[in-house]
Amino acid sequence: MAALVLSIPLLRAPAPCGQVEDCVAAVVNGSPVTLVDLRIVQRFGLIAADPGPASLSAVLDKLIEQKLVSDFARGPSAPSPEEIAQAGNEALRKIGPEAWAGALAEFGITEADLRPFLEEMVDYRKAVAARFSQAAPVTIKEIEDYYRDVYAPERRAAGEEPTPLVQVLDTIESRIQQGRREKLVADWIGNLKAKAEILVNRSCLE
Repeated sequence: MAALVLSIPLLRAPAPCGQVEDCVAAVVNGSPVTLVDLRIVQRFGLIAADPGPASLSAVLDKLIEQKLVSDFARGPSAPSPEEIAQAGNEALRKIGPEAWAGALAEFGITEADLRPFLEEMVDYRKAVAARFSQAAPVTIKEIEDYYRDVYAPERRAAGEEPTPLVQVLDTIESRIQQGRREKLVADWIGNLKAKAEILVNRSCLE
């Protein structure tokens, strides 16, 4: 897919001409994802599934997944103003007021322009929580196997003596359940991808 060069008057970055040339990095079920979208999401940390720092390529992959889940989960009404405000305040706390204000000025946008990204975050979180909130029981054998094969080797590799199993039962149970949940979410999103129309243009990121 060839890069599409667009002029986006609203989303401006510092440049002599006063505008930024944008390109389409992906099209998800007919909805374009631009390079400016990715930079905004990366700068403000607006990815529900991956809150840490990430490359633009990784942000693109996660944003595609977030859009697919949002499209699938969105009901007759959008997230409430309270839910949007909560997600926005969470993002603000993570990057800090100074960085937040600087990013708004850099992109030439207001907080209202962040609403579509925040709505997708809220949709994603609510959908995943609704489908995968029930954790399956973990057996003692699973905990013992995880302790022997994963936990203890990790501690020894870090130069530490493993904490006795009885003291880390809850920690290991939580790890196992989290691993199961992540796999279930990944499998579900994989099925959504298989049914979606997705065009990706990674040359836009170069």
